[in-house]
Amino acid sequence: MESVSSISQLEARLQHFDGKHIDSLFRVAATLPRTPSAIDELISLAERSDPAMQIGATWILKCFQSQNVRFSSNQVTKLVDLLCGSSPWESRLHILQMLPKLDIPAPSTEMLFQFLVRVASESNKFVRAWAYTTLHAIASQHADYAAEVISLLENGLQDEAASVRARLRQLKPLTK
Repeated sequence: MESVSSISQLEARLQHFDGKHIDSLFRVAATLPRTPSAIDELISLAERSDPAMQIGATWILKCFQSQNVRFSSNQVTKLVDLLCGSSPWESRLHILQMLPKLDIPAPSTEMLFQFLVRVASESNKFVRAWAYTTLHAIASQHADYAAEVISLLENGLQDEAASVRARLRQLKPLTK
């Protein structure tokens, strides 16, 4: 299997992603080593202003995370920063789907929490559902958020769309 060794080569490979069809992303992901430097390069590309590049890079990061590739605390912090910045909804969704399975560094929790509270009222139901899931992860990892998150989740179960409520019902109960 060939390995993409530089960020410029990786960027060139990701240029083939049209923003919709993920076959090119599967091919790129298959060639990348599951190393901290590859994760750093993907995060760097996700920080670019090109939406297709952001979506492609975060999709591959999510693919890595689903294969139990470890992310450092610094890398998770960069993902939180990326999430809280301006990015396409697909990139935000990819990061939101990753964060509940990662250790969220304590210094990032307040900014992430505040962002998720705002995103929980966004129009995109997928993003809202995963924002609630990430709020649940924060409360699970950082108990001082539990009471407020429990209240937000209870409100979501009352007021949200059926698809979002279905996602919320899959979450394990939190204790105050």
